[in-house]
Amino acid sequence: MDEERRFCLRGELPAADGAIVARALERATEQMPNESTAGEPISVEARLADALVGVCSARLSADPAPARATVVIHAQLEGPAPASAAAR
Repeated sequence: MDEERRFCLRGELPAADGAIVARALERATEQMPNESTAGEPISVEARLADALVGVCSARLSADPAPARATVVIHAQLEGPAPASAAAR
């Protein structure tokens, strides 16, 4: 795992469990676009990866312990907010 850019996941499941995972990912991809906003096709692999993230995100959002299911992102702004924006 390259924590900055990539996460690699590989595993083996019994056939019945693998079929469940495959069916869930296939159903999730049915609701996703086949093309990027620029009109370029999105590969099956990329769509399946996006589907896996979607299924996992849905599970986390349903978690009854929100602190466990929350991802906090810290981002640095390019500069301080203008005084008028800070007063809002």
